[in-house]
Amino acid sequence: MVMPRRRSASLGFKIFAISMAAFLVLGSLVVFGGAIFGGGGDDDEPVDTVQEETARLETAVARDPDDAGSAAVLADIYANQGRISEAIALYERATMARPDDGNLRLSFGIALLRNRSFLDAQVQLERAYELLPDVAGPAYYLGQLYELKDEPDEEAAREWYERVIEIAPDSRLAEQAQERIDELGTGDQEGDEPTASPES
Repeated sequence: MVMPRRRSASLGFKIFAISMAAFLVLGSLVVFGGAIFGGGGDDDEPVDTVQEETARLETAVARDPDDAGSAAVLADIYANQGRISEAIALYERATMARPDDGNLRLSFGIALLRNRSFLDAQVQLERAYELLPDVAGPAYYLGQLYELKDEPDEEAAREWYERVIEIAPDSRLAEQAQERIDELGTGDQEGDEPTASPES
C-alpha cells in the first residue's frame, strides 16, 4: 500500500484540529443547553461566565467523584482549553460510570486523538461508532485517526471518510470528508510537520 505523503498528514491534522475544536465547543453548548452561553456562545460572551461555570463543575466533581455528568462536561471544557491530560482523566472517570454513552466515547476519543494516543483513541472511537452507527462523527474521526497515526493507512482512512458521506451526505463533516478523500487521492505534495494547535 502506498503511504500518504507528509503534506497529506499535515493538512489532515490541521483540519482535524479545527473541526475538533468546533465539535468540543458545540458539544459544550448542547450539554449546557445554552444556559451559560446565552444560547449562542458568541465571542462577546464574558470570559468570567465560563470561568465561573468551570469553577462550579470543579467543585461538584471534587465533592462527588461519582458525578459522571459534571465530570463529562468539565472534561469537554478542559479539552477545549487544551488541557488534554486533565480532560482525559475526567473522561476515564465518566466512561466508567456511563460505558454506553456514545457521545461521551466520541468526545473521549477526540481528546485522545488530539493527544496522539492513537491506540486508545481507536478503542473509544470504534466503541462510539458501535453505539452511534447513524452519527457521522465517529466515522469522521476514525478517518482522521487512520490518516494521522504513526503508520498511516490511506485506504482505511478513505473508507471511513466514505462512510461519513453515506451517513450524513448533506453535513459539514461530509464536506470535510470529501476534501480529505480528494487530498488523499493526490498525495503528491510535501509540507510541514503536523501541528496540534487549532488554526483560527
